[in-house]
Amino acid sequence: MMLCIDSSIWERGDIIAAFAAISVIVIFIVERLITSNSNRKEYKRRWLSEVLISPNMDDISFFFDHCVELYRKACTRLRNEDGKILHTDFNLVLTEELGNLSGIKREFELRFIQPIQYLYPLIGCNLTNWTLKIQDEFSTRLTNDKFSDEDIVDFQSVVLDIKALWMKCLYGTKDNESREMARLIQSYTSAPRNIS
Repeated sequence: MMLCIDSSIWERGDIIAAFAAISVIVIFIVERLITSNSNRKEYKRRWLSEVLISPNMDDISFFFDHCVELYRKACTRLRNEDGKILHTDFNLVLTEELGNLSGIKREFELRFIQPIQYLYPLIGCNLTNWTLKIQDEFSTRLTNDKFSDEDIVDFQSVVLDIKALWMKCLYGTKDNESREMARLIQSYTSAPRNIS
C-alpha cells in the first residue's frame, strides 16, 4: 500500500513558508545560544577585573617595583664603594638574595596568579612564566656580575617590559587575545636577551 499525499496540501508556496518559519526558529535559537555564551564569558571577564585585578593593582605594582628594589639591594651588597665585586661570602649573599626574590614571587603567585589560573589556565600560565622570567633575569644577571648602575637600569627595563605584557594579558582576556599572548610569551621567553 502506498502512502499518497495530496499535492494540493503542500503547494510550493506552503513549503517555502514552512522552510522560512523553521529557518527563523533555528536562527533565533542559535542567536540565543551565542548571546548566552557571550554573556557568560563577559561575566567571567568582568568578575576577573572587578574581583581580582582592580583591588590588587597596588599589589601588582608593588611586586614589580619590589623585584627591582631587591635587585638594586643585591647589587649594592655584592659590590663595594669602588664598584668592584666583593668576593667574600659572594655565594652566601647571592643565595640569600635569590631566596628573597623567590619568597615574594611564591607569595604573589599564591595570592594572585592561582585564582586567575583557575578561570583562565592559559593566562595564568603566561603570568607564571613571566614571573619566572623575572627570576631568571635576576639570577642570571647577579651570577654574571651585573652590578653597575647601568645594569640596574637594564634590569628595571626588563621588569617594566614584563609588567606591560602582564597588563596587556590581564586586560585582554578574550580567547583570541589569549592565544596571541601565548605566542608573545613564547617569543619573549625563548628569544635571547642581550644582558651584557
